[in-house]
Amino acid sequence: MDLYRLLTFPVVVGAGKRLFEHGARPSSFQAEESQTTTTGVTALTLRPTEFRIGDVTVADGEEVTV
Repeated sequence: MDLYRLLTFPVVVGAGKRLFEHGARPSSFQAEESQTTTTGVTALTLRPTEFRIGDVTVADGEEVTV
């Protein structure tokens, strides 16, 4: 079971390394868990899911691709 753990810091430092290379194929992820620290760092645990193309709407509080 693949999982990605991503930390996002509330700081802008200019140009730097990219998370994905230029021309990388699109990916989708399902957020399994998220936390925000007192310093504003967001910690996400993401599971890869099937990439779908379409319009997204919200129905009954859930994202739905039409």
